Amino acid sequence: MRILDVCAQVCIALAAVFLSGMMVLTVMDVALRKFVGYPLRGTFEIIELGLACTIFFALPAVFIRRQNLVVDFLDRLISPSATNILDWLGTALSTVVLSVMLWQMVLLAEDMRVMGDVTADLAIAKLWYWIPVLAGVGASAVVSLIFVIRVGRQQ
Repeated sequence: MRILDVCAQVCIALAAVFLSGMMVLTVMDVALRKFVGYPLRGTFEIIELGLACTIFFALPAVFIRRQNLVVDFLDRLISPSATNILDWLGTALSTVVLSVMLWQMVLLAEDMRVMGDVTADLAIAKLWYWIPVLAGVGASAVVSLIFVIRVGRQQ
């Protein structure tokens, strides 16, 4: 198994753990609210953090498996070599966009860290919300760059 395949499996497993945790927490909150009349405090904030983890830990797996949404209406109209060039250009553009996103997100995360931003209910440091976002976008940018280099060498 290639290293990228192992990374994709780890990303998917992490996302599945957080998704499962959100489901269990939601069921517990609803059950406690219904039968005891007392909801779990801070459920919204924990679900919000779990959602960030689920989405952004799964994102690199999407890039590794090349399962991005693709509009391929030109593929039937142009030659396969031109299709490969368009694929390379799309991947290169993804790398640039993800890199710029990461750079801007790091600046925002640093501002939140410096300001000591916390959530309203449980006082969770907002930096914890940024960790999965930065990790996911950064890993996706690296994977995208790897594919740009690989496809560039093949052409």
